[in-house]
Amino acid sequence: MCKFTQILSILRKFAHKILGKFPGGDKHIGINPCSIKYIHYLFKRYLIRHMKRFIPYIMLIACAASLCAQVQFSSEYIAPSTLVDSDGNNRGRGSMAKVGLIANLPFSYELDSTRQIVRMWAITLSSKYANLNNTGVAGVYVPDRMLNTSLNLTHIRPLGERWKLMASLGVGIYARPNHIVFKSLLANGGAVAVYKVRDNFDLGIGGGLTNSFGFPAILPMIYVNWSLKGLYQIDVSMITGLKVSLKRKWNEKFTTALTAVDMEGMSAVFRKEGKWKIYTTTLMRSHLELDYHYNRHFTFFGGLGATWNRSSRLSDRKFKNFYKLFHSDDHMHFKPAFTVRLGASITL
Repeated sequence: MCKFTQILSILRKFAHKILGKFPGGDKHIGINPCSIKYIHYLFKRYLIRHMKRFIPYIMLIACAASLCAQVQFSSEYIAPSTLVDSDGNNRGRGSMAKVGLIANLPFSYELDSTRQIVRMWAITLSSKYANLNNTGVAGVYVPDRMLNTSLNLTHIRPLGERWKLMASLGVGIYARPNHIVFKSLLANGGAVAVYKVRDNFDLGIGGGLTNSFGFPAILPMIYVNWSLKGLYQIDVSMITGLKVSLKRKWNEKFTTALTAVDMEGMSAVFRKEGKWKIYTTTLMRSHLELDYHYNRHFTFFGGLGATWNRSSRLSDRKFKNFYKLFHSDDHMHFKPAFTVRLGASITL
């Protein structure tokens, strides 16, 4: 079978899976299922028929996108490095290639005289996909692919002259792409009371919701957002992870950023050896980045750096194992590795 015929066959199976089997089978329509005419038939009879169901949602997204939406695409490659256990023993090697998307779509907001957001309702979409190439014990211990996708409703409102509330609630898929089941759906969210200490310094405390380890649990959260602006700009953020960076704006087109600490994590829930497991990894890296501001809507960025620590932990999906993430000594991690980053951001 030629590659062209294979592609048509895959499209046909995909259409059947999404839209359902044709009544009477393929012979009922008298068209060769491996032909361009068949694909045209799919388009006319099924895609157009069902498109009207999605028009309201498309219009909603378009309206939201017109209200200062922010979208960021990113890609990252971590070169191969050795996986070692807590005793320093070699357990294999592995690399990681990752792509991500973050979209913040406000559908209702209010600005003050300085154009800072005072009140907002928004839909936030976050998605990360990682392809891990592992050998040795790492090939058995570490998943080969991970998908983390979440959809949240976010709300910001004032509580006083210096206080504001930031809250978010949603659900996400945390799994291997070929092993998405109901247990892969994890609730996430939180609420933080934020106090504006200074114009450039916000500090908050609250709680976060997670059911990663079997049932809903509330965990403490700390919010820190500090920025010094001028020729050099210092940013310290603990919103979704820890990030400390120093920026220098050279002109209207170019900005460089030295990020000393940048931390984020991924996880996946799947069944292994008859038990539900959760795999978690935390990345700690540093990088030098160059931003090119094409215009006020589009920015492209690229950077080089190193991932100093990439933790690797597989445990039973039980709440008692949550505390082992911080206190257990039987953990593994990948040694430092070279890192490359590329991406773009869009502001509408």
